[in-house]
Amino acid sequence: MKKLMQKLVCFTMILALMPTLTVRAASPEAKEIKFTNACDMAGYIYAGYYHCSTAVNPDFNGPIHIVKAELHNNNRTTPVYLVGISGTELIFNQPTNIITDLRCGFEKDNVYLREIVNVICDNVPIGSNLIITGHSLGGMEAQQVSGNLRLKLRYNIMNVISFGSPLITPDEREGTLRRLGDKADIVPYMSINSINRPVQQILGLEQEDGGYGDDFAAAHMKSYLREDVWGDYDVLGFKGGNATITFSEQVKGYGAYIIPFFKDLPVIDLSPWS
Repeated sequence: MKKLMQKLVCFTMILALMPTLTVRAASPEAKEIKFTNACDMAGYIYAGYYHCSTAVNPDFNGPIHIVKAELHNNNRTTPVYLVGISGTELIFNQPTNIITDLRCGFEKDNVYLREIVNVICDNVPIGSNLIITGHSLGGMEAQQVSGNLRLKLRYNIMNVISFGSPLITPDEREGTLRRLGDKADIVPYMSINSINRPVQQILGLEQEDGGYGDDFAAAHMKSYLREDVWGDYDVLGFKGGNATITFSEQVKGYGAYIIPFFKDLPVIDLSPWS
């Protein structure tokens, strides 16, 4: 247990110091957007990061994104709400920090989880179908969210798609889970389930090789946007699948706050490259 804790602390420190990448964020204009593969889903999530490369994301409006959409799969169209959750970033009063990484990795309650649940309940009509997706910490939270009793009573959680995330809450979770991880990315193994459920942790991961070798940090941040690596996976995370998502409404971003009293403050970036 001590060794696992040391590895988690070491990696989350590295992850917190890494900038994110330029992403293909969905346009806020009222025109139809179509997501055809897993890379589109990753881009949707990455729009919730404050940094794009080492520059500030001018469209940043919080780590949680929600849009009313339609899922097209096997000649059926289903109305859904698509929830995107971004991962670790050091921003004042935003619970995407190392403490949350550790608590989530050990399947403990955390502020980010509670904020995500509240945002969904406040903005998605009861009885709606949910597709929840996230990257890194966001992918862990997506799995925790899908196991949240409050949400399971209010919604139909259809699918959970995580990018570069370990296995979380396998017993309580609702919906079909697909975990995608580059072969060089070590984050998909950084949870308590590498001890408790090692078979599920390893065999439940869909892997592709982005050619990063031992550069796990680059694999973790860059691989999931690459269509040459993940373009064969559909929006639900199935290789060779045909599921797509379309929407024409504006994507709405929502903040997550450790102390709600300070939510109206401007973004205070605590990253060392700022």
